[in-house]
Amino acid sequence: MASNLNVDAAHIGVVVLSAGTPEAMTAVMDKWLDEHFGIEVHGTDMQVIANGSITVMITYKRNRAERR
Repeated sequence: MASNLNVDAAHIGVVVLSAGTPEAMTAVMDKWLDEHFGIEVHGTDMQVIANGSITVMITYKRNRAERR
């Protein structure tokens, strides 16, 4: 699924979360979303790896450009 974010790359953030079970992933995602309340999420991508671990990539719009 392609999305037109229509913002500079400096305003796009990506985070990868991982956990060993669906329940743990729910807890990790809930914690991250609670800590980043109010951000604009543009997409998520979930992958289950052969060893059973789960990873989720979240693409979001940063509130302002962050310096590295």
